[in-house]
Amino acid sequence: MGWVSVKERLPGADQHCLVCHYNSWREILRFDGANWWNVSNRFDREDEIISTEFWPDYWMPLPDPPEDQEDETYMPDLTDLLGK
Repeated sequence: MGWVSVKERLPGADQHCLVCHYNSWREILRFDGANWWNVSNRFDREDEIISTEFWPDYWMPLPDPPEDQEDETYMPDLTDLLGK
């Protein structure tokens, strides 16, 4: 699915979306049905409301995570990746 104009429709409540504002910056936000929230990728912070007056121009849903994701976090050997 591509970009959806907020003039056409809004995402569902509590949906995380990639948003575009003024055709320049893009970021992941959560829409709660009324407001847009900044979704922090840090575990020590809660989501913060952007503004009750903020509206992006476009949004798109995030893809589902990979199905073959393993339980453990993969940490590559950087020496192999950097060729050292």
